[in-house]
Amino acid sequence: MAYEVAINEGVGDVIVSRSMLMSLNEPKIKVALNYDVLRFKGGECYRGFITEFSKIVFSGDDRFEFDPMPREYPKKTWADFWSDGLRPQYLDLSSVLCSGESLECGPYVCLHTKVRSFPYLEIREQYLRALGDASKKYKLVLIGEREIELNDEYKLPDVKVSSIYEDLKNLGNVVDLTIPKLGLTPPTVGQVCQDCKYMSEAKANIIIGFGGNLSMSCCTGRTISASHAPHLFGPICGPRGSCTDKNIPFLNSIYELDSNT
Repeated sequence: MAYEVAINEGVGDVIVSRSMLMSLNEPKIKVALNYDVLRFKGGECYRGFITEFSKIVFSGDDRFEFDPMPREYPKKTWADFWSDGLRPQYLDLSSVLCSGESLECGPYVCLHTKVRSFPYLEIREQYLRALGDASKKYKLVLIGEREIELNDEYKLPDVKVSSIYEDLKNLGNVVDLTIPKLGLTPPTVGQVCQDCKYMSEAKANIIIGFGGNLSMSCCTGRTISASHAPHLFGPICGPRGSCTDKNIPFLNSIYELDSNT
């Protein structure tokens, strides 16, 4: 018998679910998307992107069979998987998610503009100071959206999401690769795979909070992150990552970039 499941449709949901489902002993794992929650991600305009993205994420492992059609599989989130005893596994998707041109600018770190579910203001001053120090050694490549569009998910009272682009753009030694906005505007697979290419070749990806950007970084490149879910993302990164919910270790990892690369 195959294990069957319909997962949530966020970029992060798809990657984390793939990582957690790897801990199953089942010989065949059939995966579909839970289209009931499509409206939270921006509606039908998001469907084509996330379907194509999910096909890529679940490729390369013969145990997985991704079906883009709606299926009456049990609907589960990563939290349900955790309750079922599934745990995230080390995951490297760089061979399938990274494509496009390399960034010929010398050694660089990627700074991600989106912050989700983390009290950024508590560390803002110290964070920008640490990045100012890093800018003396590396180009600071800005990735992500300049504006967060409020889709139904981002309007939920327990979801706190913002863009810190205005802070990052004023740092020195910056290469700005941001796009105007995301949230209601869907990304494209080509754009995402190009960003993953940049992430994979960076000295580090520095991310505050969690979401699709953190998930993609964890499975393609070296990650330095502060989030409230290091137990979830740390195993996906494995030795490539530094995932913590403590401010000081996060900031120290930025200052110590030279010794860790």
